[in-house]
Parts: sequence; structure tokens; C-alpha cells
Amino acid sequence: MNDEAPPDPNRYALVPKGWLKGAPVSQALIFANVAVYVAQVVLARSTDAIVRIPTHESLAFGANYAVATLHDHRYETLVTSMFLHAGLVHLAFNMVVLLQAGPLVEYAAGAARMLPLYLFAGIISAIFSAFAPYLSSTHDLNVFSVGASGAIMGMLAAALVLGWRRDGWKGALTQGMLRWLAFNLVMGFVLNASGANIDNAAHVGGALAGGLVALTWKPGGVRDPVVTQRVLGGCAALVALCAVVVVLRGAADPYAAQMGDERLRRAAAAIDRGDCHTAHDALTSVERIYPEDDQVQEVRKHFNAFCGRPI
Repeated sequence: MNDEAPPDPNRYALVPKGWLKGAPVSQALIFANVAVYVAQVVLARSTDAIVRIPTHESLAFGANYAVATLHDHRYETLVTSMFLHAGLVHLAFNMVVLLQAGPLVEYAAGAARMLPLYLFAGIISAIFSAFAPYLSSTHDLNVFSVGASGAIMGMLAAALVLGWRRDGWKGALTQGMLRWLAFNLVMGFVLNASGANIDNAAHVGGALAGGLVALTWKPGGVRDPVVTQRVLGGCAALVALCAVVVVLRGAADPYAAQMGDERLRRAAAAIDRGDCHTAHDALTSVERIYPEDDQVQEVRKHFNAFCGRPI
């Protein structure tokens, strides 16, 4: 007689069967991230974009370009950038982690807590990311950031807090989330030491935000359907508003989807060919994000010499 227990079908599964079924917010977030990525690939009109999204499409969709976020007041990108990804591997990795951690928080705390936490952690991570270039040793400001990893790190930290409150530090959930957090943070620094470009500031900011928010939660989740509907509606409205602002800015500013160095090259080229109107617009756009840059000031002197001082 065989007394062995039947094999567990979920033993080697990435997540248990039906894991997402009762987590509509996690489902919606995964769908939104994938849908935005597909839209970027389609609009890029290049098969290369399937593997890596071009810079233009990232900026056009609202990447967190630090100098524009801070100096040109592109605060809407603090929200939109968390729904963008640099490439297919970046997207896949983040969605796998979100698939695992998102429902944990959603089941335990409720959708009305989970989605605001996700957005808040993503915004804080983007703020950390925007200030990071100014504090780095290289002081390279010509960089931008995209990805859901900051928000997801917040989810991992929140799940860690929930596990600690329920089972203590030795609990399976606590230890699992602790390992995930440590893996993401350590690997980010290790990969950067090898020449990668991982946004560690965003990871740290998102994790701190998620953990601190979860610490303020009282036991039990928000289950009132009216409250949940209002909170989710407000969060969706915020994301939609920020997306609309990105679209409107892109329509009004032809340089919104260009990095500073490209704007400066366009300004210099326009001066050389005598197109003072284009040169003025391009130069003004780069001056907004690099107000004290020496190269920009040199091009401004060149503009004033050939085109005169605009009123």
C-alpha cells in the first residue's frame, strides 16, 4: 500500500492556481503595464523596439527625465513613468514580481489600500530617482528613468510588514519577502558595478515608502465596497489625468520627447542654417531644463550674435 501523499500541483508553480482570480487591482496593473508597452512598440514602428524601447517613445509616453521633472515641472511623469519599461526583459521581470507580491497585499489589506500604496511607492521612488543624478559622483543629468520596480519594491516591503505583524520575523511570508527585497537591492548594486544601469535610488525609495505606509495600517483591510470604489476611482483618475497632461505637453511642445543634448544640437544646427525661429524654440526648451549649463550658454551667445536678442 502506498501511503505517500499525492503530488502538490502548485509545488513548482510560479504562483498558486487561481492566484490572480481574487485580485482585480493586481490584474489591472499587470494589464496596464503590458498594454502600455505594446502601445510603445507599435508606435515605434520597429521590431527592435520589442526588445528595447527607443528613447523618443519613452519620453513621449512620460518617462521620468530628471532635469525636465524638476526644472520644467514635469511632475506628471512621477506617475506615468511607473507604467513604462525600457525593454521586454525589464517588463517581464517586473510583472513576475508583481504577479507574486501584488495579490499578497491585495488579499491581506484590500484593494482600497493596495492601489494607493502602489502609486505612492511609485511616486516616491520616482522622486528619489529624479534627485539621484544630482547626488551621484558622475553628475550625469542626461538620464531618464522608467519602470514599475519602485512601486513593486513598495509592494514587497508592505508584504514584509504584513508578514512580520502576523507571523513575526521567522514567518514564511516575512522571510520570503525579505529575500525578495534583499535580492533586488543587492543585485541592483552588483549589476551597476558591472556596467548596468539599474535605478537603485528608485528601488530604495519605493521600498521605504511601501514599508512605512504599511506600518500605519491598522489590523484588517478596507472591505467597504463604497469606500473601495471611491478610492480606486480616485487613483484611476489621477493616473488618467497625468497621462492626459503628458499627451497635451507633447502636442504643445515639439521638444518634449527629446533629451537635452538633442535639443541643443537642433538649436545649434538651426542657427547655422539661419533658421532663427526654430533655434529660439529649441534653445528655450533646453534652457528650461539646463538653466546654468556652460554649453547652453555658449549656444545662447551664438544665437544672440547671429539672430539678435529676442524680445
